[in-house]
Amino acid sequence: MTDTKPNRVVINRVVIESRHLRYLLVAELMRCQLPVSPRELVERIEARGLTVPGRAPKTVSDALRWEVAKGRVVKLGRGRYAGGNNPQVDEILDSQSRRCLLSRK
Repeated sequence: MTDTKPNRVVINRVVIESRHLRYLLVAELMRCQLPVSPRELVERIEARGLTVPGRAPKTVSDALRWEVAKGRVVKLGRGRYAGGNNPQVDEILDSQSRRCLLSRK
């Protein structure tokens, strides 16, 4: 499978999208506790051996828009996001994302 960037081939990576991507993004934002950009989140996801489909930063931004509306993520400005204020979200979403990733491998 070829990524959108030229001369970059992605081999043996699990594609993560939709609900599972949102769970992982929220858990990652809660873990890092610093404002991050969608590109930084993509790098963190790729470091786990996963890949985001399409234009990865755009896909991540779209997924985060849903989470901002639900209050689980806070948008701090253009391209900067942080975890929301609900402490239980980390435990719930982390366990759900872990289960989904284990079931997809």
